[in-house]
Amino acid sequence: MTLNPLLAMSLTWKPQKERLTKPYYQSIADMVEEDIESGILSAGTKMPPQRQLADFLELNFTTITRAYKILTLKGVLTTVEGSGTFVAGNKHQSISLGNDELKHEEIDLGFVSFVEDTNSYVKEAVAEVLKNPQMPMLLDYSNPTGMPHQKETAIKWLSKINVSAQKENMCITQGTHNAITISLLSLFKAGDRIAVDTHAFINFIEIARLSKLRLVPISFDQEGMSPYDLLSKHLQQGIQGVYLNPSCGNPTTLMISEKRKQELARVIVDNNILLIEDDINAFFTASVVKSYEGPIQRYAPNHTVYISGTSKPICSGLRIAYMCYPPRLKSTIENGLFNLNVKTTALDAEIITTMINDGIALKILKAKIQRTIKRNEIFNLIFGKDPNNYCPVSMYRWLGIESSLDANSLENYLLEKGVRVYHGDRFKVGPQNEKKYIRLALTTAKSEDELRHGLEIVKHALSLI
Repeated sequence: MTLNPLLAMSLTWKPQKERLTKPYYQSIADMVEEDIESGILSAGTKMPPQRQLADFLELNFTTITRAYKILTLKGVLTTVEGSGTFVAGNKHQSISLGNDELKHEEIDLGFVSFVEDTNSYVKEAVAEVLKNPQMPMLLDYSNPTGMPHQKETAIKWLSKINVSAQKENMCITQGTHNAITISLLSLFKAGDRIAVDTHAFINFIEIARLSKLRLVPISFDQEGMSPYDLLSKHLQQGIQGVYLNPSCGNPTTLMISEKRKQELARVIVDNNILLIEDDINAFFTASVVKSYEGPIQRYAPNHTVYISGTSKPICSGLRIAYMCYPPRLKSTIENGLFNLNVKTTALDAEIITTMINDGIALKILKAKIQRTIKRNEIFNLIFGKDPNNYCPVSMYRWLGIESSLDANSLENYLLEKGVRVYHGDRFKVGPQNEKKYIRLALTTAKSEDELRHGLEIVKHALSLI
């Protein structure tokens, strides 16, 4: 076969033909993964069209197709219909954001947790629950969706942020991640398409990948996800679901405006799309942002699975979330709940219930809001106030940067300077963006002084590259 030399020049990835061994499709797949691990192929790189790569390697087209399919199923590559196949935005490094042990002198601005000094308030609720003569009832298999009085308290709590909930159509889950998993496994099948922002919550990306779902990146602006792009992608590809963080996007911190919520709901309802509304930051936003009116659920109640976790506003160690759904999805979701959980721990749910009823939860929330506002003010003093519609009580910030370093190199460079951050590529869905970002956690540092010092290190280090 006579090859056009211009073809080889145009390929974004040119494997060494002499390294190929049989079976060729597996050899190609292995070489792609090796080049990703070594940094030769960076996140978001567009892979060569299958026909061109087949011609370059002088192999059958179906061999390349099989190699790409293997890598796509493993989550190494991702296909954006109409655009091509790309190196997945988070496969060149650990997909999960863990709080691995750092050296004593290193500052953690990567993993998002909260200064846990408010946990001292939790002791009061724990002591009260343990003294309750009904406590043994919390340790059996009864009431798998949650005890009636726990749901009643949940409804009162959620009403503070204008969420509509009924006892018959809600359940208590083992945290937000568990609620997301139940939603995806219960309501969707392998191969279904879920729309997400072009930068999305990393754990949702991973759960969707494990569920064999296809993510469709949708563009967004300062008001949130574009309803026009959502509708366009739905008409092109057929979208079954959409995932949104309306009150504070993770990682972008953008809040979806009230007008945009209505526009998105109209697309969702008119096209019979299911919305998974992960609103864990709503209690922070509703308490501070005057324009906050409520969730998207208000405009699309029959198409929304609404999730409100308590780990951020109340206590991270008590993995409880309230999951509200329309009657038509009740049996499907609860069947998924039973099969995944059997039952969420009623003991944890009872502690949260006691904290809400005794006013402890609200006391903790107010304390966390004040601490978070101060930490955002520190960020603003160092990097300037974001002109976009960012959440002023976010536990993290999304910083646009100029750097020639790839994601791994930049993270390692800043870690050598004494600060851990997470590069925006970890959160990316779809093709490479020209703009680069890092996400900076504000609430994990042990003190405001440590946060200030860490942010100053980051600013100085970025100015040198």
